[in-house]
Formats: sequence, C-alpha cells, structure tokens
Amino acid sequence: MKIHAKDIINAADKYSIVNRKQEAEAAYVKSTEITIETAIDILLYADSMNCAFLKEVVMDFLVENHGEAIKYRSLTCLGI
Repeated sequence: MKIHAKDIINAADKYSIVNRKQEAEAAYVKSTEITIETAIDILLYADSMNCAFLKEVVMDFLVENHGEAIKYRSLTCLGI
C-alpha cells in the first residue's frame, strides 16, 4: 500500500471509502519524508483530499521547523 498510497487516497476519496482512505493516509504519512521543500505541496494535497491526519502531521512539521520554513520561503520568493 505504501507505494500506491496516494493513488488509493484519490480513489477512496472519489468513491467515499472512508476506512480505506484513512489506511492509505496513514501509509502515506509513514512512507513520505516531509521536508521544508515538500511540506507546502503535501499540505495543499492533504487539504484538497480532506486528509485531516496528513494535514496535522505536516502542520506539526512546519511548527517544529518554522524558522527553516520562513527562510526557505523567503529565499524561494527571491529566486535563490
């Protein structure tokens, strides 16, 4: 499931299969390394798929790494 977790989340969301979606979401969290570079994309995906657990994990990561996140976002805006 880890390899196809995102695909399973998408299908489970489309067909309203809540238990499978939650299992896939947990597998996605375990198999995905959240970094400063990927956090916003993962957060936007979690929000679009209504994945509360995934959003919580990413938000916790951003809170723990807020200093790095602010620096990264500032440098990205400058094109650096």
